[in-house]
Amino acid sequence: MPRESYPTSKVTLFRRFLHADPATRWSVILCLILTTSLRAQERVRTAAGPLPIQEFKRVPEATFRLGPFDGELGGSAGVEYTDNANLAPSSSKLSRLRFDQGVDLDVTWVVSHLSQLEIIFAGRLNEDLYGNGTNQTNFEIPFSLIQYKFSISDFRIRLYDSFSYTQDPGLVPTVTNITTLRELTNTTGLNVDANLGLAILSLSADFTYSDATASSVQSGSSAAFVNQTASTGSLESLRAEAKVSFPLTQTILYGIDTSVTRSTGSTGNVNSLSPGLFIHGKVSPELDFDLAGGLNVVDVKPSVRLGYYFSGVIRHQTTRNLQVILTASHDLIFTTGTDLTEETYLGIAGRLKLTRFITVSATPFYRFGNVKTGLTPGTFNTYGVDLILAWKPRKRWTTALTYDWTRNQSGTSTSGNIISITSNDNYIKNAIAFQISYAF
Repeated sequence: MPRESYPTSKVTLFRRFLHADPATRWSVILCLILTTSLRAQERVRTAAGPLPIQEFKRVPEATFRLGPFDGELGGSAGVEYTDNANLAPSSSKLSRLRFDQGVDLDVTWVVSHLSQLEIIFAGRLNEDLYGNGTNQTNFEIPFSLIQYKFSISDFRIRLYDSFSYTQDPGLVPTVTNITTLRELTNTTGLNVDANLGLAILSLSADFTYSDATASSVQSGSSAAFVNQTASTGSLESLRAEAKVSFPLTQTILYGIDTSVTRSTGSTGNVNSLSPGLFIHGKVSPELDFDLAGGLNVVDVKPSVRLGYYFSGVIRHQTTRNLQVILTASHDLIFTTGTDLTEETYLGIAGRLKLTRFITVSATPFYRFGNVKTGLTPGTFNTYGVDLILAWKPRKRWTTALTYDWTRNQSGTSTSGNIISITSNDNYIKNAIAFQISYAF
């Protein structure tokens, strides 16, 4: 159910379930494309992405209507320069100039008062010009989703399929010395919610398949385009989850959440059990939060000791013009194939509305962790800041100037891998981008 709706009656439950605004819109996808604070990794216990509360609240964009369909259509174009496209030390880093064009579509068809179909698609074409004179054109699908929601008696059901094809090596915290990480991910799932009167029972199951290939561009001026290409391993995960939610107030829910997973891949098998507790909701119209935590019991070779997971997000509309989001998380994630990495993330994001048309955002973050299985065990520390200056000259036009600074420090050495953590793989990356988008 949408994180900002916590109904306690059956009628309200299904009405808001079927007619709630989609959580992923063009501004959200544009934010994910432009910034690096919300990096995408697949957690062992769940295939779910970032929580909706991790986005700034926004005013809905312009919508279109065509027969029974309504939604949003957007287009964008931009240019980006980075001094370290291959995430390498200063002695071997490679610059890149990128031109990109993107399109986003979010269409909803209300089939009846009890059913709704939604299709979301975001695509981007990248033209990359590298500092050694080589170039490449790539197409990405940062996010796509087709879902059908309907209700039968006291049950609400959601069928969905989500697909993405990304090529950004920065999405995986343990990679260095590569230019492109082509990762294909598809998740098919089912959610069933039942109103039990005093509680809401939620059952879900999903299957995720992902596969990635890494490649690197030489920094020498006379080099061929690709000098290394390697598969990072495939991954298939089957998950089941049960959740019981109780209303603490009309706007706050708490409960128990347990998930079991079975993951297989070219680098081994991983089984896990993750029981935990959660609480989320609105304290006031200006303050909402989402807290969850529990245990991670993992069966893998070599063995991993009992661990825990935690995620906490607080979003506060401090003043009329200032929003602040505090984020902290600790979890096991898949990096390459079924290789496990324990990761902790700390972040703070602030957005200040300078004028009616101009906003500035800052997102400093710190990520650290260690590799548990697969590669030679080692540690990493990544920290940086994302700055965005956005200007909305017209109702449908938005422009954004973005600066991203990232520094990575790694530990124990691993040899012979295109994806590696080594003591010599510390790097600093600067990137600046300009983006313009239009909502039709």
